[in-house]
Formats: sequence, structure tokens, C-alpha cells
Amino acid sequence: MRTKNELYQQALRTVAMRRQTARALAQDAQAEAEAAIPGLRHAEEEVRVRGIRCAIAGASGKDRTEAAAALAAAKQKLTALLAASGRPADALEPKFTCKRCEDTGAVDGRTCDCVRRVMQQLRRKEIEELSSLSISSFDTMQLDYYPNTVDKALGESVRDYAADFSPATRESLLLVGNAGLGKTHAALAIAGEVLRQNYDVIYVSCPDFFGKLEALHFGTDPGGEEET
Repeated sequence: MRTKNELYQQALRTVAMRRQTARALAQDAQAEAEAAIPGLRHAEEEVRVRGIRCAIAGASGKDRTEAAAALAAAKQKLTALLAASGRPADALEPKFTCKRCEDTGAVDGRTCDCVRRVMQQLRRKEIEELSSLSISSFDTMQLDYYPNTVDKALGESVRDYAADFSPATRESLLLVGNAGLGKTHAALAIAGEVLRQNYDVIYVSCPDFFGKLEALHFGTDPGGEEET
């Protein structure tokens, strides 16, 4: 499975592609609208020029009242042209997937929540390719196999463990029992709930895990993966 940093880099690339796609579609929509609406290009240029003048007035400390009024009038004219053709006021604007960061992946110098959501989706897809995560949830567990009383040593059910999960406060959980009792199902149900809470999850079998460690320890490890 990919490391958390690899997942993060892939999520950033995904978000960047969303922004690139949104801007490209906006350019196509603009070209189509300009060809169909007489005077639209002139109205757009008027908004651009008035916007620059308004910004210059503000930066130089001058009164922006007149410049702001001219900009508002230019925007109103542009909106009217779009409306007359049956288009909304934002028809020429890029339709970003994330309104908060506009698909830049960052807000106020911090990673946007949309990047974390993409990381979660990528990790879930990765685990689904290795397991039955997509059909393993608490709702699909066969509870008839289990007693109605809670184990005193644990003090709660696996469902409660997952619902109140925190790496800082939760101890490790070991599921034991005979084959066919649903240990893997329960583990994947926990993983699904923890993923939903925006925590990262790594799913790996013991043979695969120790096999990789053995290969790295006794073989070559140019990428320094063994320590990771």
C-alpha cells in the first residue's frame, strides 16, 4: 500500500487536475458565448479594465467610490447580456469542485479538507481492491454468531470502538476466534468507519507484511523503505 505521503501527493495531483479541467471548460464556455452573443467580448474587457482601475485606486489610497461604481455598472451590463442569452451570471466562471479552495488544495496556507477527502477516497479504493471492504460494514455483520453481553475485558463492542476511535486514546484491538466467525469482516467494518472519520488506514495481511520486511531486510533497499 502507498505511504501517507504518497497518498497526499496523489491527492494533490487529483485536485490540481480538477482545477485544470474546470479552467479549460470555462475557456470553452467563454469562447462559445462570445461567438453567440454580440458585444460580450467588449463587456468582458470593460469589466477587466474597470476592475484594474478600481484596484489601482485602492492601492494608491484614493477614493474608490467612482471606480467601484463604474465596475459595478460594467458587471451589471455583462450579467444582462448573459441573461438575455439564457445564461446564468457565472456562466463564464470556472466550476471548481471545491468552492472553498477553488481546487488549489490550500486555504490560508493550510491543506484544504478536499485534499483529505480525496486521500480518504484513494485509500478506500486501494483497500477495496485488496479486500471486501465495500460489502463489510456493521450493518451487514451476522450478529447471531455473537453473545448479547459485552466482554468485560474490553468493556464495549467493536462498533463502539470504531465510533469513538482516536489514535491518541485508543489501545490496539486484537480479534481472536475460530475461522468463519467474522474477524476480517469486523476489522474491515472498523476500517470503513475510521476512514469515514478522515483517519488514514493501512490494510495488510501478516504474510504480506512480514514477507515485505524480510525482502527489504535481506535484499536491497535503495528507497529506504524498511525504516518507513
